[in-house]
Order: sequence, then C-alpha cells, then structure tokens
Amino acid sequence: MSDISVSKSLLQLGISPNAKGFHYLWLAVPLYIKNRELPVSMSNIYSEIAAKFTTTPSSVEKAIRNSIQSGWHKRDLNFSKLVFFHLLQSEIDIPSNALFVSALGEWLLIQEEDNEP
Repeated sequence: MSDISVSKSLLQLGISPNAKGFHYLWLAVPLYIKNRELPVSMSNIYSEIAAKFTTTPSSVEKAIRNSIQSGWHKRDLNFSKLVFFHLLQSEIDIPSNALFVSALGEWLLIQEEDNEP
C-alpha cells in the first residue's frame, strides 16, 4: 500500500489535507494495517502518533474525529459506499474514528491484493 493511495483515499473521503487530522489519519491507516493481526487498539495508535508529533493522544483523537466529521459531507459518495459497504446504518451516519481507520485500511489491502499480478 502506497502513501499516495492513502492520501488519495483520504481526499476522496472529504478529509482536508490542511487539517492535522489528515496527517494523523495518514499515519493511523498504515499503523492499523501493520498491526491488524492483533486486536488493534485506537488508543495505541493515538499514542504512537502523539509521540511522533509531540502532542497528546486525546489531541490526536479529537483532530481525527473533527476531520472525519467535517469532511464526511464533502466526501465522494460512491467511493464511501465502496469503502464502508453496509457498515453504516444510513448515508447520513458518520463513522467513528475506529471504523473509519479500520474500514479504509481493509479496503486498501483488498485493492492492493486485487492489483497484484
């Protein structure tokens, strides 16, 4: 999975690249993928990102949540249907941080596998 595919996906999901949450999500998705064999804890992901940016895990959680909430109404609707399948109750539901990161991570893994020769 490339950095570009993560960035492109975040942009298609309405996440603004000038928000802190974009950069945190850009790191959170690969961290999820790297550790997905284990029960993935968002608090561990928040802590790892916080250490990298010299901030607190709660600031990371809030920035990610704000980016998802503010970008959700600007997303590419067809793309979000591909990523989230039937994981949300309706088109107006906003995914939690954990659902957003895990669903996007899994979708990127599927895409990568489908594109292998």
